[in-house]
Amino acid sequence: MLQILKTKKTKKKFYDRWTRKISLLMLGAGVFRTNSLDQLDDLLSKKAIYQTLKKAQQNKNNILLLRDILMSVEQSLWQLRVERDQVDVYTNDIDLYDDVCSQLFHLVRVRHEPDSSQPVSEGSKILSKTLPHGRFRYKVYLRPHKIAKDIEAKNQYLKWIATQSPRIAISEAVKTWFVYTDWNWDRRYIWVEDEQTLLLLKLRNADVCGKVYEYELCDK
Repeated sequence: MLQILKTKKTKKKFYDRWTRKISLLMLGAGVFRTNSLDQLDDLLSKKAIYQTLKKAQQNKNNILLLRDILMSVEQSLWQLRVERDQVDVYTNDIDLYDDVCSQLFHLVRVRHEPDSSQPVSEGSKILSKTLPHGRFRYKVYLRPHKIAKDIEAKNQYLKWIATQSPRIAISEAVKTWFVYTDWNWDRRYIWVEDEQTLLLLKLRNADVCGKVYEYELCDK
């Protein structure tokens, strides 16, 4: 019976570069970490003196099949990550993605691909069919710990943000969080309409502005 592949939908690129990922259960996968693809034939024919090579030789057909699939395209089209007996294949190439999934389907633990109905993050840019709430181009994460326990300074900052409405939007929950948070691990954000308003926000207190994501309209 044909195995149904487990597929997860993603909204962010892996390593800020790749839209697709296939995780394979590949015994002896460590040989991909320490050898180039064109060295594998010779390596797998040698006497095994360590455990990884022994497992790779037992799994020779699958390892060489993955090798052949990868060598059929330019190396710039993929990236590997090896951890124990798992190898992750990253790519933006749909044909390569489909080839790995179909020819090695029996080894696929999970695969990741973009959700066509959701925006895809490209580093600090987020590709989207529409702007959030129809108007905001920037999502700005706040860093309340930068003004630590100075409640008055935080309240003044929030009052200033209120004067920028509707060009800046902040929820009541985020306001409360901002006032009473003085640690650096919780992440919450506000919406900013345009570049000029973003500049004013940074001029008001650059330390409080954390990561900024820009929404970019696309036809995907």
